Amino acid sequence: MSLNVRKVSMLAINIASYHSHVIGADPTAVVSASAEVVAAVVRAVNEHKGVLDGFQGDKFMASFNAVTSVGNHASAAAGAALKASREISSITVSSRPDARPLSMTGGIASGPAMVGNMGTQAVKRFTVLGHVVTTAGILERLCKRYPGATTLLSGNAIADTENFFELLTSDVVMLPSTKGPQRSRIASLTDTKNVGTDEWMYMLD
Repeated sequence: MSLNVRKVSMLAINIASYHSHVIGADPTAVVSASAEVVAAVVRAVNEHKGVLDGFQGDKFMASFNAVTSVGNHASAAAGAALKASREISSITVSSRPDARPLSMTGGIASGPAMVGNMGTQAVKRFTVLGHVVTTAGILERLCKRYPGATTLLSGNAIADTENFFELLTSDVVMLPSTKGPQRSRIASLTDTKNVGTDEWMYMLD
């Protein structure tokens, strides 16, 4: 078992207000909706050459360029976020006419990380370690502060996606980095730009 340093992008996803959707709902409906959400996230991540590193209930974390090489991994994460968001917005926990569809919030961060297998011979798993993981989670939680923001990006992730995706600058905030807390511009992901199909996949990192 060993760790290698690679430039990666991390995508953190949370199902917004999930507990308010499931309280009082039929357990069978909750299980069915949860399975649909997991399937939607897995499809989006796999389609964009990412790896779902793990999920717990309504929270997910996916890596891009940690296992499979992707030319522009930040754009791969952005594409996965948009696809997941669209699919999740068609899922409801209940069949009642007044049931609200689910929605997600996300965070995308790019930078160096240590990747590889950790643990023992009996129990081990692939792991991504670094500020980029923490930052993705922070960006996801920050979505609540900016009405209409579904997925927030920062720093290198913005630089690598702005030619291919529609971004709306939201703020300048303090985020963790290898040099300590640093001021960083954050932007909200809104849509794709009209560029060549999958052109972003062939940019060299």
